[in-house]
Amino acid sequence: MQWLRQRVEAVVDVRGTSDAARLGRWLLALQGLLVAATGWWVAGADRASLSSAVLGVLTAGCATATTWLPWDRWRTRMLVVYPAAGLVMLAVLGTVAPSVGSAYTGFLTLWFMYVGLVGRVHAGLLLMLPAAGVWVVLQGSLGPEKIVRLALAGLVWGVLAEVLALATSASKVRTEGLAHQAETDPLTGLPNRRALEASMSRLSGGDVVVVVDLDHFKQVNDGGGHAFGDQVLVDFAQTLSGCVRGSDLVARYGGEEFVLVLPQVSSHGLGAASVMARLRGQWSLLHPDITWSAGVSCHEQGNEPRTTLREADRALYRAKAAGRDRVVAASEARELVGVATADRG
Repeated sequence: MQWLRQRVEAVVDVRGTSDAARLGRWLLALQGLLVAATGWWVAGADRASLSSAVLGVLTAGCATATTWLPWDRWRTRMLVVYPAAGLVMLAVLGTVAPSVGSAYTGFLTLWFMYVGLVGRVHAGLLLMLPAAGVWVVLQGSLGPEKIVRLALAGLVWGVLAEVLALATSASKVRTEGLAHQAETDPLTGLPNRRALEASMSRLSGGDVVVVVDLDHFKQVNDGGGHAFGDQVLVDFAQTLSGCVRGSDLVARYGGEEFVLVLPQVSSHGLGAASVMARLRGQWSLLHPDITWSAGVSCHEQGNEPRTTLREADRALYRAKAAGRDRVVAASEARELVGVATADRG
C-alpha cells in the first residue's frame, strides 16, 4: 500500500507541464483500460464488447506513447491533447458501441477535474460544449429527463473546474511566494546563498565569478551601530545591483560578503573589468570611508562551479592579505582585471 500511495502521489503532484502531462496520460490510459476490461460485461457477448475492447486498448496505447513527447519544453496549452483525446474516444465509443456508451459518462467529470487542476481559470468553460455533445452521443437520445440531467451535469462540470482552477492558482501563488522568500535575503532583497548555488550550477566556460567583501566591517558596526551597519549593507547591495548588466547576478553570500556571477559576452572579460570600475567609482561617492576588496575567478569548462567560487574566494583572501581595498584575480583570470578595476596590488 505504501508503494501504491507513493505512485499515486507522484502522478497527481502537478508542478509543471511534464507533471500535468503525466496526470493526463494516466487518466487517458485508465479510461482506455477500464473500457477495454468492462465493455464485455456491460455489452454481453455482442459485437459492441469487441469494439469497446479494441478502442480501449488503442486509447491506452496512445496514452502510453505520449510518454516520449518533450512535455518539459511545451507550454501548458498543449495539454489540451489529453482531454480532447478522452472526449473523442468517448464519442467514438458511443457511436460504435451504443449499448455500452452511457456506462462511461463519469469520465467526462474526470476530464473537467483534470482541466481544473492543470488549466487556467475558465478553461473548463471552453470544454463545456464539446463535453455536452459527447454526453448526448453516449446517452444515444435526448429527452426531457436527459436534458435536465445534462443541465445538472454541466453545472457540476463548470463549478468543479472553476473551483479546482482557483484553488490550484492560489496554491501556485503561495508556493512561488514561499520559494521567493526562501531564496531572497531579507535585509538586502538580493538572492541569497541558496539562489546563488542554483545559478552557479549553470556556469559556462568564460563566465566570471567575483567575491566582494566590505573591509573592516566589524569596525563599521562598532562605530556606527548595527542599524548603520545594516544600512551600509543595503547601500552596498543597491550599488552592486546598479553596476551590473541585466544578465548578471548579484547575491548576498553571507555577512558582508557578496558574490557576482557575470556571464561573459566577450572573449576578453571586459564585463568584469567594467563592473569593478563602476563599483569603485560609485561606492567611493556614497561611502568614501568604507572600502571593499574583491577576488575574481574565470570559470573553465569542465570544472566544478564550486571550484570557481573557491578560487575567487582565495583571490579575495589574497587581496585582504595585501592590504585590502583592491581587486585580485585568480591565475586563470589575470587578463580580466587591469587598470579598469583600479587594482592597487
